[in-house]
Amino acid sequence: MKVRYLLPLVLLVLFISPPSALACSTASVQTVTSLVPFYVYPNGTWNTLITDHQTYPNVPIIAIINQNSGLVNATKYCTACQGKDPNYATYIPLLVDNGIRVIAYVNTQDGLISTADVEGNITAYYNYYPSISGIFFDNMANSGSSGTPAYYTTLMNFVHSKGSNQLAVGNPGTTTTLAYVGSMDVINSFENSGSGTVPTPSVSTVYTNTLGTGGVRTQWSMLTHDQSVMFSLSYMQSIQPDLAYMYATDKTEASNPWSQLASYYLSELSLLNQIDTTANVCAQVTITSTNENANPLTIVTNVQNGVALTSTNLVLMGIVMISSTMMGTGIYAAYKRAKEI
Repeated sequence: MKVRYLLPLVLLVLFISPPSALACSTASVQTVTSLVPFYVYPNGTWNTLITDHQTYPNVPIIAIINQNSGLVNATKYCTACQGKDPNYATYIPLLVDNGIRVIAYVNTQDGLISTADVEGNITAYYNYYPSISGIFFDNMANSGSSGTPAYYTTLMNFVHSKGSNQLAVGNPGTTTTLAYVGSMDVINSFENSGSGTVPTPSVSTVYTNTLGTGGVRTQWSMLTHDQSVMFSLSYMQSIQPDLAYMYATDKTEASNPWSQLASYYLSELSLLNQIDTTANVCAQVTITSTNENANPLTIVTNVQNGVALTSTNLVLMGIVMISSTMMGTGIYAAYKRAKEI
């Protein structure tokens, strides 16, 4: 026998088939990592970076250290290189021990530097500072020529050979082509001046330079200097689906923007913490009310990714809300749908 739960005719109800239950998982979390060009010789600023990370420990930070523009191979660059620096040797493990990932800078000069020479600098870095976990390849080619995708794939694989969880980041600093996507773990497709008070690059440019080229968001990053006014939360939320690494600073190109932290860096971490936390929201919501016969009615659903508990969103989850007035008084006359038994 079929028994149908009906509502009084005075109430208008839209019955819809509920979607599949939302699963509470972290699969769709869109964390954004703070990728900091940290071209600062070990000093008190390194302690500041540690303190800032301790304030927002849930925001991943990757610090790109840069010793002597990457010329660290004493065998090859006997006059230009510095070899192992005791201050770097002390401070790099300090960052790592405090939860900050460290990768090291090398130059590829659009692929004009031989793979052997680049690999020599990489090996030197790992020998001097074994707690690093990746390489930042500056001046990455983006249009073929000497620096073909195969050239960068070879370098990425060399980094991966140094151990588990090693990261290769390539920096053309501008748009690239689909052929290069995958030749590095991450490609930084914007390194340029901001527009003062206007967020730069624009949201549309971010998409064009990242997912509009190809790949997935975890393969893309951006770096902005000369950004006098910090990005807003809404701007960062708008670009969050397109990339997984970013950093902006008010420091200017004229004074080397990467030689010091942004004056608003702690606030920037606060915004990253907000969007990362929002992405992690996943809760089970229980709605208890009564039906038209005053019998108890309970609905359980999962809410993920910061979905607000509103009448509209509940309908989208397959729960029909009846009367916003009743809802406002806390009395939810709600149904998943008309049930047939």
